[in-house]
Amino acid sequence: MMKVGMALLAAVVLLGACSETTGPELRLDATVRVLHAAPETPRLDVVLEGVTRTVLEYAELSERYTVESGDRQLRLVVAGETEALIDLQTLFDSGTAYTVLAAGRAGEIMPIVLVDDPTPADTGETRIRFVHAAPTAGVVDIHVGEPGTPLTASTPMLTSVAFGNASEYMVVESTTYQVRVTSAGGTDVLIDLPLLVLSSTRVVTIVMMDTMGSGSPHGLIILSDREQ
Repeated sequence: MMKVGMALLAAVVLLGACSETTGPELRLDATVRVLHAAPETPRLDVVLEGVTRTVLEYAELSERYTVESGDRQLRLVVAGETEALIDLQTLFDSGTAYTVLAAGRAGEIMPIVLVDDPTPADTGETRIRFVHAAPTAGVVDIHVGEPGTPLTASTPMLTSVAFGNASEYMVVESTTYQVRVTSAGGTDVLIDLPLLVLSSTRVVTIVMMDTMGSGSPHGLIILSDREQ
């Protein structure tokens, strides 16, 4: 259900031979999408500037919505209720894309606000980042390597990642990887994704989440951060 939307307001400046002229400032609107990542929470209404845009099931991602830059209200409300679990009055910068996660266990729902960068990677490379949105997983290490590499021979790409944290984008070769998530400093494997195929120029966000209802088995959701 992902769709991309962006409005571009172009400034047209007419130049006179002997006089100065001015035009409106070039402004790019912002975009925002929402991921339902709260495993103990039922369907969520996504209410943007007072208008309900969609209803999300757990692990469902909305399309991108275009909003005018500036302070805007985003409310995430359990379907059929009126009190918001998340009520953000936040600044959306001009020309910037955002992803907002509703994450956490019941009674502890929190927003994770990400600034997306859709700039494509170079040919033969992929840009990736990781988000820890699995509230029962604890602090983790993330291993990304050649499929079949023993865990004892693997060096984590990221270490001691706590719930609610997101990495910066990292550039990797476009190939096939095995992704394993372990307890921090340990060998207890929480997630083992044996084949992750990353194609050239792609930009992705990989989100670690609980199973619906909370707890293991944990899983990964891969979001595309640019229109292909």
